[in-house]
Amino acid sequence: MVAKGDSLAELLDSLCRLVEAQAGGVLASILLVDGDHLRHGGGPSLPKAYTDAIDGTVIGPSAASCGTAAYRGEPVIVEDIATDPLWADYRGLALAHSLRACWSTPIFSSQGKVIATFAMYHREPRRPTRRDREIMDQITYLAGVTIQQNLAQEKLSRSEAYLAEAQKLTHTGIWVWDARTRRALYCSEEMFRIFGLDPQQDLPSRKNFRQRVHPEDRDWVDKRFERSIRERVDSFDEYRVLLPDGTVRHINSSGHPVFDEDGGLIEFVGTAVDVTERKGAELERRRLASLVEQAADLMAIADLSGGTPLYLNKAGMKMVGFDSWEEARSRRGIHYIFPADRQFVNDVLWPTVLEKGSWSGEICFRHFKTGDPIPVHYSAFRIDDPETGQPVNIGNVCRDITERKRAEAKARENDRRYREMQTELAHANRVAAMGQLTASIAHEVNQPLTGVITYGDACLRWLDGEVPRIDQARNAVEQMIGSARRASDVIARIRALSRKDALETAQLDINKAIDDVITLIREEINVHGVSLQLDLGASLPPVDGDRIQLQQVIMNLLMNGIQATSRVTGRPRELRIQTLEHGSDQIRVAVEDSGPGIEPENIDRVFKAFYTTKPDGIGMGLSICRSIVEAHGGRLWATANVPHGATFQFTLPVNADTAP
Repeated sequence: MVAKGDSLAELLDSLCRLVEAQAGGVLASILLVDGDHLRHGGGPSLPKAYTDAIDGTVIGPSAASCGTAAYRGEPVIVEDIATDPLWADYRGLALAHSLRACWSTPIFSSQGKVIATFAMYHREPRRPTRRDREIMDQITYLAGVTIQQNLAQEKLSRSEAYLAEAQKLTHTGIWVWDARTRRALYCSEEMFRIFGLDPQQDLPSRKNFRQRVHPEDRDWVDKRFERSIRERVDSFDEYRVLLPDGTVRHINSSGHPVFDEDGGLIEFVGTAVDVTERKGAELERRRLASLVEQAADLMAIADLSGGTPLYLNKAGMKMVGFDSWEEARSRRGIHYIFPADRQFVNDVLWPTVLEKGSWSGEICFRHFKTGDPIPVHYSAFRIDDPETGQPVNIGNVCRDITERKRAEAKARENDRRYREMQTELAHANRVAAMGQLTASIAHEVNQPLTGVITYGDACLRWLDGEVPRIDQARNAVEQMIGSARRASDVIARIRALSRKDALETAQLDINKAIDDVITLIREEINVHGVSLQLDLGASLPPVDGDRIQLQQVIMNLLMNGIQATSRVTGRPRELRIQTLEHGSDQIRVAVEDSGPGIEPENIDRVFKAFYTTKPDGIGMGLSICRSIVEAHGGRLWATANVPHGATFQFTLPVNADTAP
């Protein structure tokens, strides 16, 4: 495309006016070739409506005078537009502006290419004279020179602009130094920018540049440059520039000597490339590489085909037992995995990474020397090509968690031993409680045994009579069996509470568990003159728990209440146990006594191990009770009553199947 600016249009308009001045009655026009079209170049006297209409005319074999001349590459003389077939498509346009004749000549470049057309219009039909042809030849030549010079100038300007843009993009400055005058002949704008100099000022001197070189590099840069001049050889250096604001730039500099035809050094042409960003990136890469190499975790990059490592850091090689990179890269990825985990890796892990981009979890590597499993926290992520978005590699970061696994196993063992000790302690607490209930237990057992003796004596009398009374004897035996069963039930409850069984969670009715405990301590309640009130909620949902442990909690709270209330004089000794729903998914059990109560500062202390207010207590009962309740997912706490007494209550979650 022939580019044209205002300056070219003015020149072409001037040429047209020159023609019009030399040949009277002529309207001159110059059109510029733009691909397969003609664009307006000059034509100051032609009607604007006409020049606008023909701007963009398609070049062709029948495209009026100008379009045809550009197509043929030769002059086209149309003496009468009204009759010439070349103007068939443009005749109406030309005649509307009183244009009757048009002589057009192609304008050629120095390479023989049509670059424009020159045309002379007349308002009446006519053919050109010899003088007209001479004028056409002169103007065609002048227009060709003008257009080509303009094109050359624009091409040069574009080249300079492209070069300047390229220098800016690549951060490359260009300089030329006169070896004879020892002065700068040329500096590009990028050269000024790199060294922080003002391009609006005169060309900088060598001193200006030297002042910008970092003080630590200044002397050796001077010596290198002088040596290159002296030895007349190319120079390649890397140094730093220090700007007035403290900014440091890293420069790659190169210089090349230019000689005259006699071999004399006349110039030095060179470049200065600002590589600060590259230096920064290299520093970051080195830091990252150092970080990866010094990391305690395995870090690797593997190919997609078989997971073969393309990179494995020192920690990774040490983790799996390799002594060299050659060993590491000779193994496929699946070989690093402990055999028990390989199917999971093939079926789940790798497909997940490829589909979703990452996977993280625990698997085991294999130690290549010992064959032992190495538990690791394994993180894998897909690496995609930034341009195509297609996966190209897999990255891995893996942490050896052997010590953590050992610690977890030790913690589990400690927890097991703690639970065993807790079970032993709870058992001892139950046995101690049984010891406190000796009188009550004896009473509970003696009652049915007394019944057995009484009914046994009666049975013998009825059988020893002159006429054995079989029905009465049978009834007595049945009463004996009933009494024996009641005694057996009491003994079974005692044995259950004194057993040291493991935790057995089952669905249970909390009210039934309370009734069983009260049966055992009924005599203790009576002996101490305590009035027991039962306020057990109806239709409570069942809870999940160990019956023996929960009955131990209930017994401890009731016995504490009995002992606290037994010290009361001058007011009723009352003990109340209540059950009710607590929210939508819990039940609550409350034991309220009328004893002396608890000081506010001791509310939380009563649950601490070895804290007791009893002269003969060891301070473990409530601590064990709280542990049992919390192990069941509940909470045990105490509050002081007003004006006296205390309430101990605990919550338990209801059975999941019966929760609303």
